[in-house]
Amino acid sequence: MAGKVTPIESVGLTRAEIVQILRESLSISGRDAQNILEGFLEVICHGLEGGAKVSLSGLGTFQARQTPSRPGRNPKTGHPAKVPAKNRPSFSMSRELRTAMAERYAGPQADEAPGPGEGPGEER
Repeated sequence: MAGKVTPIESVGLTRAEIVQILRESLSISGRDAQNILEGFLEVICHGLEGGAKVSLSGLGTFQARQTPSRPGRNPKTGHPAKVPAKNRPSFSMSRELRTAMAERYAGPQADEAPGPGEGPGEER
């Protein structure tokens, strides 16, 4: 059903870029890809609004977390003000994604790292 998605080498992805990737990898129209993305995001938002955890195997878990109220200041007047408690969305990566990210963005391994006196430009 799904085609192969090429690895993405980018600083970030926009909604339009995700739609383009869906369109190409699934061989569907741009409108269908847009509807899939919108529907996916809507399901996650409705789940969070209802207080549910939204778990996606291999990706992670979305959930709403409550931040407690705290003291703050009005930036305009400097007077103390109370910041109310809020529900905020939260995402926790799955173990698989965390491992993949660690492997992808890890620095040199211990056996590849330069030893003492072996920095760049230094010869043995």
